[in-house]
Amino acid sequence: MINKKLKPQQIKTFKQREEEVLKADEDGFVDIRNIEWFADEIFAAGDKAWGLEILLKIEDFAENFYDLEGVMDRLDKLNEKDRLLTLIKKAEPLIEKEDYGVSGCYLSSANYMVSIDEKYARELYAKSKEKAVDFNEFNSLA
Repeated sequence: MINKKLKPQQIKTFKQREEEVLKADEDGFVDIRNIEWFADEIFAAGDKAWGLEILLKIEDFAENFYDLEGVMDRLDKLNEKDRLLTLIKKAEPLIEKEDYGVSGCYLSSANYMVSIDEKYARELYAKSKEKAVDFNEFNSLA
């Protein structure tokens, strides 16, 4: 993805939208998916640096591992391997707080890591195997 200079009107519009998507509603809820989609719009407009900046703000709102999966997917697609590794290491403590799908969270993380840090990926696969509790989780590991 090439960074291209955004037009002044685009910048103004995006800055207004950024305020909107990062603002909590009356119940204090910030919709992480809206932030992800907004970052996608910025990427599509050609500003990778700003899009990444928006994605990283999601960490401030993330309450669980699943809140960060979309960011991980985007970082992987953008070939932002160092940022992805850092995010997964930050997200790992959130996995143990999950009520369900702990094995799958470790498996997902390991799948991202296999091309970045094979040793760390093996550790995550081992944790996934250790936490697997049903047929579907063992099947996913196979």
